[in-house]
Amino acid sequence: MMKRFLRPDAVLDAMLALLLAVLCGAVFLNVVLRFGFSSGLTFTEEISRVLLVWLVMLGAVAALHLRGHIALVMFIRRVPAALQTAAAILGLALMLLCDALLFLGAMRQMRFSQYEFLPVTGLPMGLIYASGMVAAAALFAISAWRLLGLVAGWQSGADHFADTATSPEDVAGFTPGNRQ
Repeated sequence: MMKRFLRPDAVLDAMLALLLAVLCGAVFLNVVLRFGFSSGLTFTEEISRVLLVWLVMLGAVAALHLRGHIALVMFIRRVPAALQTAAAILGLALMLLCDALLFLGAMRQMRFSQYEFLPVTGLPMGLIYASGMVAAAALFAISAWRLLGLVAGWQSGADHFADTATSPEDVAGFTPGNRQ
């Protein structure tokens, strides 16, 4: 039972749930204080912004892990298997490039803002850019593992595109228990 909770996807789900709970709690508390008592907690706005950035970045990692991003595969599913594999390899190589650029850009922004702090909470601005570095590293790892599977022959191009969401309904209809 403990092994199930230590899986990376379970840890990621727990982190996302915690971030969302704290974000909702902070925003709800601020709304109640503003409308009910004509006052508010100024730090909740900055905390909410930081939490939202981390939630979006980690959510992108979870979506890629679940193959929840929408893909345009109408054409790809109609071509021969060799071309599907080549398209998957090309797509993953481009994803690796984008992930590397995201990491380098976030690292550069973090370095530029290392002595800047949020005005109310005093949190370092680098905390926001660190989310980009963490997400880029995780996205890179997932993409690299899938590319290795295609190159090594563990997976074919058809397998790569088989579980991909093709419409918003596919993304909205997923259940968290359907993991590979």
